Amino acid sequence: MAGACRSVGDEPTFIAYLIRSACRQATVLAVERALAQSAALPELATIQAALATEAEVPILLNGLRGERAMAHQLFENLRAGKTDVYAQTGPRPDAWERFWWDYKYRGDRAADHARAIRGFTAAIEAARLPLEKQADAFDQLPSVRKDPDRIMSSLLLTPTEPKFLLGYIRNTTLMRCAVTGIACERFRHAHTRWPNDLTELVPAFIPAVPLDPLASGPLRYTKSDDGIIIFSPGRDGREDGGTHDEAEKVSATRIRFRMWNPDQRRLPPLPEPAPADPDKGQP
Repeated sequence: MAGACRSVGDEPTFIAYLIRSACRQATVLAVERALAQSAALPELATIQAALATEAEVPILLNGLRGERAMAHQLFENLRAGKTDVYAQTGPRPDAWERFWWDYKYRGDRAADHARAIRGFTAAIEAARLPLEKQADAFDQLPSVRKDPDRIMSSLLLTPTEPKFLLGYIRNTTLMRCAVTGIACERFRHAHTRWPNDLTELVPAFIPAVPLDPLASGPLRYTKSDDGIIIFSPGRDGREDGGTHDEAEKVSATRIRFRMWNPDQRRLPPLPEPAPADPDKGQP
């Protein structure tokens, strides 16, 4: 699955970035489930190395740079008459809309071109920063207003909205949690116990404790009666040990990788709940 992630390569489009992000998330969930089913999963070091390498590929930066180049080429083609503006905006407009595009927007096109390039460049410069500084930089980017005089840039700049950019940081943070969780599993194999804290993993299992791009300091680590959790408290800083509903695994504030004690793995499913009694309501 990590190889499938890499197969996207550095394809410079935002959709390629989104696909690679989805592949990353699916890979982490598959590894987490595999570890929950086996007390002796082979090739752990190889899996950890593959995920660690994938986690640090700047896929967002690649996508934004490609989108900026395509936006510039589109505006150049509009200026040179090589492409029809109506092909970019949907069905053929009525007479008034044609007048607006052919005369009103023609005078605004250069400013709209500049707005698109400035917007992409600001997002790219933020994406070039160390990952731990990117979230604050994304927050400072100007909002993409739906300006009727800047209609093309309003459409093109959608990928620079902070909600899309922050998804990259959440995705990479989840990858780092998985890398650290696998290192904990390797430690358990070597010492027949979980580490007391993540610093015990250094340097034999990881070169350094990974930083949390969403919160200050390293990733968090907690032990419970049935296993361990490596997690990020998110930008809201909720230190709840990563305990939350599964549906929130990669939400804006809940990112974690869970490891179970060997005796808690591959257990039979929980019993089905008793059927509702229509005369008495839910049991």
